[in-house]
Amino acid sequence: MRVGLISKLRLSGQRASAYLLRAMRGGMLPLLLPLICLSPAQAGDAAVDSRPAMIPQILSEQDATLYQRIFALQHDGKMQAAEKLLQQVDDRRLQGHVLYQRYMHPTAYRSRYRELQAWMSDYSDHPGAYRIYKLAMRRKPDSWQAPVTPQKWRNRAARDENIAQYHSPTQRSAGKQREIRRIRRHIQRLIGRGQPTNALKYLQRKEIDRQLDAVETDLARGEIAKGYFLAGLDAKALQQAELAANRSGNFVPQAHWFAGLAAWRQGDAERAATHFSALADNHLPYASSWDRAAAAYWAARAWLTIGQPQKISHYLTIAAQHPRTLHGILARRQLGQPLAFDWTSSALTQGALHYLQQFPAVDRMIALVQAGQPHRADLEMQQLLGQIDPSDDIRLLALANMLRLPASQLRIGNIAKQQGSYHPAALYPIPTVEPADGFRADPALLYALMRQESKFMSHAKSHRGAHGLMQIMPATASYILKDGSLRRADRYRLLDPVFNVTLGQRYVEYLMAQPGKHSDLFTLAAAYNAGPGNLRRWLKTKQYYDDPLLFIETIPSLETRQFIRRVAANYWIYQDRLGHAQPTLDALAAGGWPTFPDAGAPRRQAQYDSLPGTRPPRDS
Repeated sequence: MRVGLISKLRLSGQRASAYLLRAMRGGMLPLLLPLICLSPAQAGDAAVDSRPAMIPQILSEQDATLYQRIFALQHDGKMQAAEKLLQQVDDRRLQGHVLYQRYMHPTAYRSRYRELQAWMSDYSDHPGAYRIYKLAMRRKPDSWQAPVTPQKWRNRAARDENIAQYHSPTQRSAGKQREIRRIRRHIQRLIGRGQPTNALKYLQRKEIDRQLDAVETDLARGEIAKGYFLAGLDAKALQQAELAANRSGNFVPQAHWFAGLAAWRQGDAERAATHFSALADNHLPYASSWDRAAAAYWAARAWLTIGQPQKISHYLTIAAQHPRTLHGILARRQLGQPLAFDWTSSALTQGALHYLQQFPAVDRMIALVQAGQPHRADLEMQQLLGQIDPSDDIRLLALANMLRLPASQLRIGNIAKQQGSYHPAALYPIPTVEPADGFRADPALLYALMRQESKFMSHAKSHRGAHGLMQIMPATASYILKDGSLRRADRYRLLDPVFNVTLGQRYVEYLMAQPGKHSDLFTLAAAYNAGPGNLRRWLKTKQYYDDPLLFIETIPSLETRQFIRRVAANYWIYQDRLGHAQPTLDALAAGGWPTFPDAGAPRRQAQYDSLPGTRPPRDS
């Protein structure tokens, strides 16, 4: 009896509600209450089965094949052929996804309000319901009833790291607080325009200075010091940074950072060591692990230059305590310490799977994987994450691991990390997608780029217009493939995972084949993020003295500086997970540039006019 009741509870929202109503009328409520009222922990106890889970085949082999063909046909805009196949499907649990793909097609289908309204009535718990709802409201005739609203769920995205922000103890009105924010934004805007002197003059105005407390003034000075350093004006950068660091260094970590960099570039290693050490030894929460690892590593470099070896090991050890950062990994290599990540994935038990299957989305996501739509399964899981009790996160992570849903693995892994549970295999997942023409670049490099660019969300779009797993710009795709349609009507093709990764690999090959300096990890990452033109300009104009680590810090774009650091760290960690050698890390640890091992070899001229074996999607 109870098994039958559980299976009936795994119905979509409205059908489950109707079943419960009939159960109440039929006197079955006492049997259902123990199941309805169980807490997540109790429900898990009620279905304890510690055997390793076997993922069930939700769809028959015939239905799985039919769904694969249906999704493919609709990708190509062949809706009538897809509808004929849909009529042959026995298990209709993926019909909501099929209709969503059809209704949101950019060119081959124009959905009517009646269709959108019906979709919301049946599938308001599906991913994409909010987009369908918005489209329905735009197309709703005035006299028609509004559609059902989407089911709500929490967005439980977690930051990689939480960093404290300084809040002044000064009591201020709401208007005064807005004025302080306006002052900060104006200073940052001037720095962004390359005008640190104008920013300093603005800060020194009496009507501005008297509104800020000491730490707020020094935060602004830290920004100005950064502007001077990036402009190559080290004396002015050092002056402003030291004014801020000497008074508020604990609250303004970047003051010590830019003081150290400016002193280093001026040849004053002892002064640089003092500032880098102060930041590395600062345990207040205003600096990130990346900041501390970088400061500690640079402190070790500076103390080595001065000739104080006893301090070198101390600061390398501090940096090595942050093994997910560029400088932490580099420090561990120089200390002879392995990364020592535990790459064991959280195992899914049969009991956990049985418990999770109370949620209809779980069977849908398993079916979607069978139907060759793992990116849609990933969306189902991320939405379910916002609906379940947090105590079920680890169960859901184990399912994500088994289904290999990288976006969900990374998101749940970050949430678990913030709660003190560390799962490296989830934080650095291995996606199932591969280039259509096979891996020619190091897979670890492509994974590193995907993780940083899109967090493995295949339908990601940036505010600048970059698309997909590897965040390819339509203009870049058009140039590489010599296909003008990718700039305009066909840009949606970039959202197909295979097409996107295949093109991303081609772009990496293109960059590495360019004349000049693109054959090392740092400059490749810079060119990928900011474009080869910006890279050429920075290589010519910035004062980095052929020092690869200093080169990163002279780049004027914060986004690009962070991109290089994170892609490099991702790359080395993925190489560790895959069991690959790490020649770029070895080269950097030896004092050189992180050059790719085949950089000197002649490169085959790749043909970029087509991407074999890819199928562009038509839905967004």
